[in-house]
Amino acid sequence: MTGIYIELPNDLYDLLTAHLENSQDDLYTLVAQAITAAIAEGTAQHLEEKPC
Repeated sequence: MTGIYIELPNDLYDLLTAHLENSQDDLYTLVAQAITAAIAEGTAQHLEEKPC
């Protein structure tokens, strides 16, 4: 298994760790949600620019 290293600004790191401490989600779930949201946002922007 390989790891992923992401360098975060201190304030973002603090926000992320605070969220994880107060949440039932684990880091993988949180990252998956962020990736899904980013894909959805990118898709919506693409469809606004080039409607089907």
